[in-house]
Amino acid sequence: MASKTDQGNNPLWHMLLTGVILVLGVFVAPVSAQQAEKGAAQHYVDGVNFFTRSRMRDAERAFLMALRESPANKAAWMGLMDVYTAQQRYEEGADAADRALEHHPGDPEFWIRKGAFLRDAGRKSAARAALERAVEVSASDQDVVKRVKNNLYFDRDASGRIKLGNGK
Repeated sequence: MASKTDQGNNPLWHMLLTGVILVLGVFVAPVSAQQAEKGAAQHYVDGVNFFTRSRMRDAERAFLMALRESPANKAAWMGLMDVYTAQQRYEEGADAADRALEHHPGDPEFWIRKGAFLRDAGRKSAARAALERAVEVSASDQDVVKRVKNNLYFDRDASGRIKLGNGK
């Protein structure tokens, strides 16, 4: 019988161990992908529940966990951006929109969100560029054009209240 030190140098032992790892990988990998998707969905639901109870820190954590498991999850990105909007964390919201756009570059909703965050952060020229991109990727869809116009012409006063602006 081989001792533990002999097993480390035994080529037969390495072949057996490699075979076991490969077999386990084949059987475990599909389950892990399914579990990740199921986990992402549950984290998203948790995030929505926390958000509706105004538990923003918990909601943010849940949405981030969903995105860790499913980075292209559009609903989780939207939820995370809703948290940033509710907390007036505009720069972080713009960063989240950028990360979402890595997965959904042709989605005008993320461009509109990015433009609104940039506008609220006081970065008007960058906001205008993002909003114009929303119109481009939507092939000038009239609903998108209307939402973009609303975002371009609304501004916030010093106290954070929305006021009608000149769109510049």
